[in-house]
Amino acid sequence: MQYHPTKLGIDISKRTFDVCLLNGSKPKFEKFRNDPEGFKKLESWLKKARSTELHIGMEATGNYWKALARFLNTSGHQVSVINPLKIKRYGGYRLHSNKTDKTDAMMIANFCLQEDENLLLWQDVDEETRHLRDLIQYRGSILTMLGQIKNRIESIVEDESVLLCQLEDKAHWEQRLELVNQEVEAAVKESEAMKKKNALLQTIPGIGSVMASYFLAFIPDVSAFKTSRQVVAYFGLDPSIQESGTSVKKQSRISKKGNATFRGKLYLPAIVAVRFNPVIKNLSERMTASGHLKKEIYVAAMRKLVIQMYGV
Repeated sequence: MQYHPTKLGIDISKRTFDVCLLNGSKPKFEKFRNDPEGFKKLESWLKKARSTELHIGMEATGNYWKALARFLNTSGHQVSVINPLKIKRYGGYRLHSNKTDKTDAMMIANFCLQEDENLLLWQDVDEETRHLRDLIQYRGSILTMLGQIKNRIESIVEDESVLLCQLEDKAHWEQRLELVNQEVEAAVKESEAMKKKNALLQTIPGIGSVMASYFLAFIPDVSAFKTSRQVVAYFGLDPSIQESGTSVKKQSRISKKGNATFRGKLYLPAIVAVRFNPVIKNLSERMTASGHLKKEIYVAAMRKLVIQMYGV
């Protein structure tokens, strides 16, 4: 797909968003409220600027971007939602010293101009996927709280009355976790497409119901990615190499630019896959024979699992 040459960079915050329009002439700037009225005013401003077809870039800042992205996507615009870390690094390369909402919007627009078709176009998910994603994120919050409560019970709390409260909290959140797990299972079963994809994902040795539900929630449509490498990069499992001349040759690491929660959940399945997934077991044996560390092998296994999930 050909991306529109006219670029709009959006720097968004809770109450407002700044825009920078690059359409071949002098950059144009404006500020709008981050609400439905502000969205309509943006559309009117774009019409006045004779820029009704454009490629829009915005950072994935909290949840502030979602309503505007949906509005622009529904209006027929090409929208790319960009990892803030990429914009930060791009600003570092360009030696940007000034940081204002206006300059940030211009930097995002220039980033879109430079990266162009390397950027993925954002696609809104259907209501079923959005529901599953919200449940998955809520489950993650519950697990975090349970971990904190268990740590306090084991190492901090001495007062009996406080300990009793902590035990009650633990029982409450464990019960809530069980209910959420049931809702996640029901959400997958209610959608024929999800149910079919879920069954396929769990045919991969190492992938169980929890990991499959995560993948369904965050990658509902694999066709949004042109290659498996893009999916690997989306989850921050692509290698980051630092070499320069003969003096700088650091050990390669994963970029960690993508979904950190997904990466964390993938670690244990990767350990299982090293033992029971024939393709990954073979990879592990070859890497062990060539002297790779266990951690490097597990990261390679995580990467291979993502590729297998993308391919089913």
